[in-house]
Amino acid sequence: MDRRLASLVSGAALVGVLLGCSQPPTVQAGTSGACEAPHVRAERLEVRPDESLRVTGTAFLDSCDDTVSPGEPSPQDAPLEDIEVLWRQGGEDVVLGTVDAGDDGTFELAVTVPVAAVPGEADLGARFVGTMYADGYVAEGDTVEVLGE
Repeated sequence: MDRRLASLVSGAALVGVLLGCSQPPTVQAGTSGACEAPHVRAERLEVRPDESLRVTGTAFLDSCDDTVSPGEPSPQDAPLEDIEVLWRQGGEDVVLGTVDAGDDGTFELAVTVPVAAVPGEADLGARFVGTMYADGYVAEGDTVEVLGE
């Protein structure tokens, strides 16, 4: 019995040493993966054609320094300008308005749901160009439900 117990203890000790010596994956110094993708949100998710709607945007910054705390802009972050807020339905994009992001990468814009909006789902989005997005980029947004009469 003593031999078995000794074998078990030494086996457990060996496993512990081996596990303790293994190196955890390393993360590149100065990064944390905290950059948030730009996103457009609607104040409500059910709308009607020709109705006013307030939309907001977050993370509209032209850089990504992920060494700061999540949600806090980095000193190198530059707010994006000339952001086109989009209504996307039936394969068509309609520009609802153009806005510049504030220093913190956010914006707020009052828009009008297109008169031609049809009952069903429509997506909000935002199109912009910046240093990181030289070829242009369309950010995702909320999906809204267009109600009929």
